[in-house]
Amino acid sequence: MNHPAKIATGDPAILYLANVRSDAAGSFEVQFRSVFSQISGALQKSGLEWTDLVCAWIRLADMQRDFPTYNQLWREQFSSFTADRHSCRTTVSVSNLPREILMEMDIIARKKDASFTLRNSHRAPDPVGLYSHAIQFGDTLYVAGIGPRKKGSKDIPGVSMGNDGKVDSYDIDLQNRSVFDNIGYILEDAGFAWKDLQSGRFYLTDMNDLPALKATWADYFKAMEPHDRPAFDALKLFEVSALPTPINAEMDCVLVRKGSKP
Repeated sequence: MNHPAKIATGDPAILYLANVRSDAAGSFEVQFRSVFSQISGALQKSGLEWTDLVCAWIRLADMQRDFPTYNQLWREQFSSFTADRHSCRTTVSVSNLPREILMEMDIIARKKDASFTLRNSHRAPDPVGLYSHAIQFGDTLYVAGIGPRKKGSKDIPGVSMGNDGKVDSYDIDLQNRSVFDNIGYILEDAGFAWKDLQSGRFYLTDMNDLPALKATWADYFKAMEPHDRPAFDALKLFEVSALPTPINAEMDCVLVRKGSKP
């Protein structure tokens, strides 16, 4: 039987589970429900509920095939929650899951006390599922996976689509800049700034785009005072086989206001 890995966080109020997989092979729905059942048990043991979910990171074996089913099952799981209880979410597709495993999930959960605030920006693109742009606990902000799509549009900066609905070409610099713009809107509307960046995960569909990402990062933040510039070294970089829409870059992150303890 698969047992979720409970990761020490240094804070007994925070539950972090990693690499939660289905107990057995089966359809995507069977595996989804198995993963959620295991997480439910772990939450219960920690005195928490699904309403205390802060962030979830989901890895799918096949984005194109399984994302619609996954998104619908996710909606069924959380549709009864009030809007101020929807967590953050990042979904990617990877090619290194064990054979017959269709999804894997990590979560962070903590009791939503008086310091909790839901943060959604009217300037950032709408989420592609039932989740929030960001969750705030006091001086800490958790930001969901944010891509380059523009608010109120399906247009993706720098992406040229073919008649077959597939990407013909893309400009990774334009996508990266739009990702930073969108995250910036969320930070500003929540009262945070890029200088507060503590850690982040950046997802690329082609690691050959890493030099371009480094160049864009340096150029995008060069006008800031040196002590206010976010450090590129704060990012963990991941190559993924696909993202939820025809994009090639996405980022999620955690921020802590400078001068505050994480």
